[in-house]
Amino acid sequence: MRSGISKISRRAFLFGVVLAGIGTSLAGLLCFRLFRYEHLIKAVLKKRLHYLTLDSSGVDRFTQDLVRSTPFHTLPNASFLQTFALVYKHTNLIETTPLQGRFYVFEHWVIERYMLSSDFFLNDEDETRPVHYLGLYHPYENPCHSPFPSKLSQA
Repeated sequence: MRSGISKISRRAFLFGVVLAGIGTSLAGLLCFRLFRYEHLIKAVLKKRLHYLTLDSSGVDRFTQDLVRSTPFHTLPNASFLQTFALVYKHTNLIETTPLQGRFYVFEHWVIERYMLSSDFFLNDEDETRPVHYLGLYHPYENPCHSPFPSKLSQA
């Protein structure tokens, strides 16, 4: 054995592993609790509708209305997706994993709700015009706002 190098005891090693595990768990739990579900919805809209000019105040109102009107446990894959929300928001790694299907279902659910709640179809699906949030889509309370109006009148 070399001089000046001391061995670490088994007890000290296990104590260090336990402390590292507790620290990592607390950091993960903190990130999970601080990353609200609204942030995941905004990340989906920003990532998947990047080619549209979305009204930021409308996106904020949409996320608040959606979360308020839909119980958390009924949202598609809600608690599971929130676990990986930071990875989804900042990278494209989810697209290469088996989690892709769960995010795909959630993304399409959010995009469908937003597009039906906006003026996109009233503006003849013009991608150059800004998209504004009108009110949360509910098929019985406020049905789709006359989709494809000019295309029907031209036929």
